[in-house]
Amino acid sequence: MKARKEEIDQLDPVLVAVIHARMDGIIREMVQTVLRTSRNPILYSAKDFSCSILTHDAKLLTMADSIPIHLMSMGHALPAVVECFKEDLHPGDCFLNNDPYSGNSHVGDHTMFAPVFYEGELICWVSTLCHLIDAGGARPSSTDPLSIDVFEEGIHFPSIRVVREYEEVSEMVRFFKVNFRYPERWYGDFLAQIGSLRRAETEIVKLCKKYGAEVIKRFQNEFTSYGDRRMREEISKLPKGAWQTDALSEKIEPWCPKGIPLKVKMSIDPEKAEICFDLREMPDNLPWGRNLSEATSKGACIQATMACLDPTLPSNDGVFKHFKFLLREGAVVGIPKWPASTSAATIGIADHISNLIFELWERVEPGRGHASSGYLAACGASTSGIDFRTNQAYGHIHFLAVSGGGASLGYDGWPNFFAPAIQGCMFLDSVELTELAIPETIWELGIVTDSGGAGKWRGGVATFFRIQPRSKAIYGIPKAYGHTARIFGVKGGRNGSNARHWLEKHPTMEKVEELKNSGEFLVNPDSYWIAQASGGGGYGNPFERNPEAVREDVQNNLVSEELARNVYAVILKRGLEFNLFEVDYMATKQLRYKSRKKSKGGVRK
Repeated sequence: MKARKEEIDQLDPVLVAVIHARMDGIIREMVQTVLRTSRNPILYSAKDFSCSILTHDAKLLTMADSIPIHLMSMGHALPAVVECFKEDLHPGDCFLNNDPYSGNSHVGDHTMFAPVFYEGELICWVSTLCHLIDAGGARPSSTDPLSIDVFEEGIHFPSIRVVREYEEVSEMVRFFKVNFRYPERWYGDFLAQIGSLRRAETEIVKLCKKYGAEVIKRFQNEFTSYGDRRMREEISKLPKGAWQTDALSEKIEPWCPKGIPLKVKMSIDPEKAEICFDLREMPDNLPWGRNLSEATSKGACIQATMACLDPTLPSNDGVFKHFKFLLREGAVVGIPKWPASTSAATIGIADHISNLIFELWERVEPGRGHASSGYLAACGASTSGIDFRTNQAYGHIHFLAVSGGGASLGYDGWPNFFAPAIQGCMFLDSVELTELAIPETIWELGIVTDSGGAGKWRGGVATFFRIQPRSKAIYGIPKAYGHTARIFGVKGGRNGSNARHWLEKHPTMEKVEELKNSGEFLVNPDSYWIAQASGGGGYGNPFERNPEAVREDVQNNLVSEELARNVYAVILKRGLEFNLFEVDYMATKQLRYKSRKKSKGGVRK
């Protein structure tokens, strides 16, 4: 039954909650559609995509089960579509924008939008952003840090129509298939995106039939206003002030062998209900693909801050409009200057900015921030080759081993955090699905013992893999970070471990070559590729960690006996039955006493 006019003028809060829950349910149905119908393993196995619903006037309404770095991309990329097509919008249309100079994140993220109409009226927009395996660039990758400009990184589509009134635009499909590697895989992913948009459209039309179009449009205003009120209330509790921090980026040869200086300033004004980020002191754009786009420069700040605020805040424009940015054109973090490449804009430096902001929030209010998380290391390299089973080219991005998250007050870091850009919102690749999709044997996956930064609360541990090509060589492009960059702890917590990757001879496991964090590498069938991610930073003094927690960590191979003794000052002895170890409390008490005295300037005689 449709709502009466008085119900439309002021929606019942319960109805607002019901419609919001249904909207998020629709987004999860969109997610399941992509998971079950796409052909790209980083979509159906690792879930490197996000879905959202946007308002009729192109503002972000809600996201669910989505990746943090995509927060700003979907709301930034749609206005460019609307500006291009204005009134030329029809039921059944789908539009694509993968252009970082038109609001998108980076060239590899294909963001597709569809308008939803009911009885001839535009009700809202639905969107699916998918990271595709190839972007038609100079090298087989869609995240290529080697790209020196936009012409090398891949093909930009700054707001184009790919479906008109439920029919594919055939000339565009032909264009994609000719210019993208792995055309059949691309086409399957293309159909999966369209399918997810159609699923959302069908369900939103049902909502309009049930409640009326005016109620659904009024809900959009109510829910974004709710986000506005919640964010004002949240900021009103924060102290007024300004904070800043800086660090050197990853050292990458030959582009920045000493790292580049990163400086972040943050200010909070509770009266204006504003959180402002000043990034104007960032270095100039560099001639390589690690420059950030405007969307990811803002997203790096927001994704970190949202992890330090009330987790029940909605992800919509009502919340995000309280963030203000001071950006400089032509900066590596800011607004890129054409034709600077932003191919790897979603990771690396963006994650580093987020980690610096985690630290700033710890200064704002102890316990609100986090230690640094690990980064997307060489484990996530883009790889390609020829599949001997089909004699056809293939490409892949590995998500078999990932980094740990930073610890926070009262909590150890997550072991499969990935990086601040992801925050655990992707899946680890399935071994079986990966081996079916690409001609590689995955011999080993495991935990990197002692990789999580020590602390009262321990950083998340890193993982590693051992891979061997089955017949032909693997060509790799690492877009790695966290191999040299400091992964800091806070409040006395220790740093997380850095990442690395190398080659070993098969089957002797003799080390052949230590690989770099950028450039190119080749893995021949007679070699193993071993890559380990980075661990998260610790929080608080390691001497204050519960000895039983240390015992459990040692028993689970997260921490070694040596580190337990030398860093946590916990003495273990062999246990009985199910417990491999027991805490020697008397010896531990004595060692911790001596260790504290030593850390304060020497043990008294």
